[in-house]
Amino acid sequence: MEPKHIVDIVFMVTVGVIGVFGNALIIVTVIFNKQLQTISNVFIVYVAIADLFVCAFMCPIVATNTLMGYDVIGFHCAWFGYLCMISLGISINMLAVLAVDRYFYICRQGQYRKVFNPRSVVGISFGVLLYVCLMCMPGFFGWGKTAFVTKIGYCIYNHMDSISYTLFLMSIGIIMPLTITFICYIKTFITIRSSSKSVASHNTNVTSKSTAQSKKMRQVLAFFLVSLLFVLFWSPYALTVIIDSGDILPKEWLVFVTRLAISNSCVNSIMYGIVNKNFRNGYKKVLLCGTKQEEHREISVNTVTMSQP
Repeated sequence: MEPKHIVDIVFMVTVGVIGVFGNALIIVTVIFNKQLQTISNVFIVYVAIADLFVCAFMCPIVATNTLMGYDVIGFHCAWFGYLCMISLGISINMLAVLAVDRYFYICRQGQYRKVFNPRSVVGISFGVLLYVCLMCMPGFFGWGKTAFVTKIGYCIYNHMDSISYTLFLMSIGIIMPLTITFICYIKTFITIRSSSKSVASHNTNVTSKSTAQSKKMRQVLAFFLVSLLFVLFWSPYALTVIIDSGDILPKEWLVFVTRLAISNSCVNSIMYGIVNKNFRNGYKKVLLCGTKQEEHREISVNTVTMSQP
């Protein structure tokens, strides 16, 4: 086996392990921490579920394909590729929904509860799922076939099959949600900054209001950085599949940009832990839970032992 294949396998396995652990940690942390059970974090959980699928199934299959030298999925390839596309589509569109959520929460507070509430979350989530499924469905009707792409090493839509579908998918699947995302965050940052200046100029309850504004800024910044990372990890792939529609780029480059894109599914949990204090504290509670329970059990046993005559 060539060294580059060994590197590829090790990288995919590493991404898979980190991604499964990290995304599962996000889900468990939100479920068991009431402080994190907010509308916006529901969308974060959906992103984590989609990323968990990629890391738990896509990464090991890509590694196995590289190890064996052929497609191990076989006749299930089309369906697997379809599910991978849906998972990736849900990630980016949920990030856009999250940006809209923050925009309404900060810029249009009076309308926030009307647009984002426990009931509407179900409808929004179903709408995103339906949108992504319809976006990926043309492959089953001959427009943009889903198949095992040898240059990439796994089942996904074949970017060399139809340049028109590639442009369609990149436009409504990546460019449009990212445009919505960055417009919302730009307007949100402007609103927070203007509000901070207004508080400072009026000089009333400056400390408490400034603290609240800083908290909002940090929260929005965390979500913005996650979206920015998505752009950094996925932009090379998006540009590559358009340029390579005529099969002109080397396989090594295709492998690099696809692995880079896939690895985005393992970084969100790390970013939330670094930037968001509530998530960081939530992680600690989940990870230390077993240790604390064991310590409590030992203390109880020792107490019982010491109390015996």
